[in-house]
Amino acid sequence: LLLNVGDPLTTTTYGCWHKEIFADLCAVLLGGTASVWGMMDFLAHPGPKVLTYKPGGAHPTGYIRAMIQAEMLRRLGFESEAAKVRRVWQSLYDPARGHRIPKRLLETMRRTIPHVVDEIAFQPRRNLANHALADTIVFKPDHEKAIREGAAALVRGVVPSDLPPRFVLSASRHAIGMGASLPQLAAKVTAHLAKTSRRPQRREEFPHLIAA
Repeated sequence: LLLNVGDPLTTTTYGCWHKEIFADLCAVLLGGTASVWGMMDFLAHPGPKVLTYKPGGAHPTGYIRAMIQAEMLRRLGFESEAAKVRRVWQSLYDPARGHRIPKRLLETMRRTIPHVVDEIAFQPRRNLANHALADTIVFKPDHEKAIREGAAALVRGVVPSDLPPRFVLSASRHAIGMGASLPQLAAKVTAHLAKTSRRPQRREEFPHLIAA
């Protein structure tokens, strides 16, 4: 991970975090906005935990971790959703109300996070055959649209058969937010995914969701 922020603590800290950041950005590319809201659910602990920095830890501080994912959404073109994520997260966890994060990490967030996201997800890597991560796992607005349509179908009790399994999971997350019955949804989706997993998937099955 290449950083040039002129601060040893910031550089070292993001260096310790880079594997987990890579995994989080992969999750966004695999599942879209649903993966970000799901991560926020996972990270939604009491303020002292979310706003506490652990020196040498492999996982980004919860407060910063969600902001990194919001930046990934922005870079993928989901600016309004990214703004909503930031607004919700900062209303829940405001460092002004107290925190245990080095001041320098907070001061450099605005310029460091975009740099880190760009470096990890959008710069070509030799071990990816000189492709960027975002070129290898492609997520487009059409994918998000298909997920949202799938969520609407799930609310009606229909599992969309033309939606790739990973997008069915994202659609399920949105369907829950739209009021779908969790027990019924879980039963239908689990049965559908179990059935799908028993046969090989062919790229031509989802022509409208395949990257060019």
